[in-house]
Amino acid sequence: MTWFVCRMITMAKKMSDGAKPLPWKVTNVNRVEPLNANQVHVGTQYSIWVPSKRKMCTYQLVSANITTGFFTFRALNNNSYIPLESEKEEEDELICENFILPAVYPYGTKDHRGTEHLVLEPAISASLGAKLFEETKSESDKKQLMLVYDEIEKDDFVLDTSHTHVFEAIGKQHLSPVHFSATTYEPYGVACITGPKVSMIMHRFGNRRWNNGILDDIRSHTDQNTRVVGDFTKTVNSAMIAQIMHEKVANDYNWRQHFRSFFEELSTPLDVLVERAVKTYKDMAPFVRTHLQVRFFETGDNYYLGMEFTREYDFWKGTTVEELTSPIVLKRMKSSNKKQNNERALNRFKGSVSHAFDRLWFESALETIHRADVYNPGGHTKVPTLYLINSYEDTTLGKLPLCESFRLVSDPRERYDILCCTCATSPNYVLVRTVEGMVSYMHKNTKVRRDGNLSRGPDGNAESKVALATFPVGHYVNFRSMRVSNSESGYVFAFGGDEQSTPHFMRYSGLTGAAINAMLFNNFLTDALDSLDFVGRFNLYSRETNWNNGEVVQRGTGANYGEDGFLRPGFSYEHGMDYLHSKVIEYYESNQDLDEVLSRDWRIKVAASWVPRGLESCDQYISNLRSVLGKTCFQKLTKQVKSNSLLKGNEQIIDTLTAKFDSMMTSSTMLVDSGEFWPSLNKLPLSLSDEEQDALKKEVMFVEKCAFNSNAVILHAKQLYKDNGRISSQGFSNQPKPVDSIVDSFAVEAQNFANGLNFSATLLAAAQASGIFDSNNSSDESSSGPDTTTVGFIFGAVLSSITPWIAVGTITNASRYKNRNELYREEFLNSKYSRILLDAFKLVDEEGRSQIPLDENPFYMKAKELADIYIKKYYYYYNENNDDFIFAFERLKMNFMSKQAIQDFIDRLLNDFILYEVSSYLQQHLVDLYELMMEMLLLTKNSGSVRTGSHNGYSRGLSRGLYRRLFLFKDRLEPTLQRGPIAFGFFKQRSIRHTHLLATFQYFYNKMYCYRTGVKSFPTSVEAADRVSNSTMKPIAAEAYEIA
Repeated sequence: MTWFVCRMITMAKKMSDGAKPLPWKVTNVNRVEPLNANQVHVGTQYSIWVPSKRKMCTYQLVSANITTGFFTFRALNNNSYIPLESEKEEEDELICENFILPAVYPYGTKDHRGTEHLVLEPAISASLGAKLFEETKSESDKKQLMLVYDEIEKDDFVLDTSHTHVFEAIGKQHLSPVHFSATTYEPYGVACITGPKVSMIMHRFGNRRWNNGILDDIRSHTDQNTRVVGDFTKTVNSAMIAQIMHEKVANDYNWRQHFRSFFEELSTPLDVLVERAVKTYKDMAPFVRTHLQVRFFETGDNYYLGMEFTREYDFWKGTTVEELTSPIVLKRMKSSNKKQNNERALNRFKGSVSHAFDRLWFESALETIHRADVYNPGGHTKVPTLYLINSYEDTTLGKLPLCESFRLVSDPRERYDILCCTCATSPNYVLVRTVEGMVSYMHKNTKVRRDGNLSRGPDGNAESKVALATFPVGHYVNFRSMRVSNSESGYVFAFGGDEQSTPHFMRYSGLTGAAINAMLFNNFLTDALDSLDFVGRFNLYSRETNWNNGEVVQRGTGANYGEDGFLRPGFSYEHGMDYLHSKVIEYYESNQDLDEVLSRDWRIKVAASWVPRGLESCDQYISNLRSVLGKTCFQKLTKQVKSNSLLKGNEQIIDTLTAKFDSMMTSSTMLVDSGEFWPSLNKLPLSLSDEEQDALKKEVMFVEKCAFNSNAVILHAKQLYKDNGRISSQGFSNQPKPVDSIVDSFAVEAQNFANGLNFSATLLAAAQASGIFDSNNSSDESSSGPDTTTVGFIFGAVLSSITPWIAVGTITNASRYKNRNELYREEFLNSKYSRILLDAFKLVDEEGRSQIPLDENPFYMKAKELADIYIKKYYYYYNENNDDFIFAFERLKMNFMSKQAIQDFIDRLLNDFILYEVSSYLQQHLVDLYELMMEMLLLTKNSGSVRTGSHNGYSRGLSRGLYRRLFLFKDRLEPTLQRGPIAFGFFKQRSIRHTHLLATFQYFYNKMYCYRTGVKSFPTSVEAADRVSNSTMKPIAAEAYEIA
């Protein structure tokens, strides 16, 4: 392959400033070749490449026998490498036979087979070459130019891609400048583990998944997967990870020493400070996300673990690292003169401390998975303990388990793996291997240190720099499906895989998108061979790639209204407008309809971020949204005008456009998103050339289409609302749950409970009948047969012995059945009770509502609950408080039932908080609060629920008594609930009053209690409701029955 370069130089001299670089052709690359036997001399120093050391070392030729071909090189003492005792003879001298030398180079050579010169020839016509090089004297100078590689090695250069197709497939992190982040980010991390622990223990190739030693698993009956862990997603308890993190830094010597090694000059040991910090994080539990997803990938010797982080951990880690490193940072900054270099070193130091916490997190996560028996039932005994740091204490080789990695205390340079702990021929020795595969025996008493299990680098020895990493992730797509790098020649810059689009691979793999990207680009190249024009091929590639991008992102966003991470579109107006503008240009270049830039699925995604559910028909919000989108479009126009090569520097254009926009914003007859504003910008009195006028018209047209498609998103959201199309389902709303939480076996449990009781009764009856029958038979003197009394009682005893085991199953089913009923009562109090209380409050007359204290007002209680949730979630996402919202809610609280106060708070919600909120999750909480405020505003505008007629006073008292009784019902219901976790699928720790035995007496007491039913017995005042509801002898079931 021939490379062409451009350089600002001729044969004779350097070209003058402003001249264009000349094209040169690389004709040869001269490399440093090793010396042969005829080129070396005794007593001369040479640089020799030593493969075992992986570097150039200095040797001196001390003897040479030209007859036998023996050469002896002796190492000089200036090498930093210190060989082992067994290697000294080999390393001190290199003896070569038969004239075969190692890679010997002249002294001072840096690299093995490194580049020495680049040979260039002018890639120009003969006439132009003669003119440019007429000043040169020799003929050879006109043909070649030789550049010393050491002189140009560090020169900056620009790669010209305008004469070839480029297909880039490099994934980017969140907030990439060339990608549209369709969702907000979430913290994420990966860890890769390798070694014989994975290949020899965790893999079971050739055996069934439920092989000997592993219990049968109903999930594996049709699965031939031989891996213990499996390549799939699991969930991990985030609070348990924090707990194990604290256990490790508090009790594990290696982890304490690992953190202590960072700072040896602090007055307080760092391991103590770290323990306090980790305890602070542990005490933050329960976290907002109680369970995190973990995904396993296993291939060969690699065990890849990718998992989500809690945002609390992400913020805590950053704060903790700053606090721990601040004393050293201040000390070093004051004592160092080279500030810039010192800052760079301190930043690397902070990164190392942060990396140590990430190691602690992942090791704790692995331990959590191990303890929770997430693997196949019984498989946890087959999974070894995985370590992410090296040991700091010496031990003997015989104490390490099979497949463990270690290094010798006497020589920690080489890494070994244990292949066999006990050898038949040598019981005191262990079979080990090096990273190169060299197998040998070592005595069990050899002093070693356990090594970490993170993946190794290319040499197999040192730990990989990217074996563990943390970074923010989200769903994103490239701004362009393809960029035109040379429209005249038809060359493009295309993107594939994660560079083109990706759902977060924690939920769904993006490999299908990569495969389609590669196929579409191959079709793009193949169609060129069939003489299809460039625009037509670009059109087809763009349409299909944009469709594929929508499908890829939708695999992660689902129905766009999920209840957990990664499932909701969310982005700012500016960011969305950047994506829309890039698509308009792409559609323009590929000759597509500019009014249909966003397909139906992309309109749904954009609408999910810009038009929250519940506000589609809110005229105030939609009007504000259109105004903001119009301003964003105009800001995009001014930005494009400033960056346009033909228009930049012309301040007259910007001033005139801004004046026109301001006049339109103050006008009440026209909006900026109307079809009349944007064309009017082309008629402004500007002194422009024809090229400048065309450039301005094109920029205006692009932004006008952005405004049109933005308005189409709003109209589409309205139509979806009318068609009931903005809904989601369980499968697209929640993250994958543990198996026990999604198996709905209520009907089966109820049936098993009854069947268990019947079976127990049948066995007892059979045992009793057997004994009675044999007793009667033995007492019959006329019977001539053998005495069967003993046989009958033995048979009855056997049947009776089975009954306790059946009773255990019956008790288990009874507990599960009871737990299901209790969960429904909890669900009623958590989600349905507040709505009943709100409806009862509406029945109370206006005077009665004014007498209810604020803390007992159901609208205030619900509003405070929603506000607290939003404040907590806002801090969770941004790590700061929303002081504006807190102040606005406090103002509402001072005049809570005032129409004006309610309206002012609604205006703040619609005009500020909801309108400019990027996170769709926070938007949802604010919309819930807005709907409650609208309900309360409608209530205050009405005259109340005062009934007219002869029963007006009675109705007022009845409604007040009903609300008061419902309000007090919560205090009666809450103590009877049996909240708490369920262990083993059925066991729940209960108070004594909730045990099965006492529950039986409570059931019969409830049946014997005399209810007070009927309208006349219902309290008609607040005082009467207090007397009726506060009866301590009344069971909760009776209270519920009387209210109903």
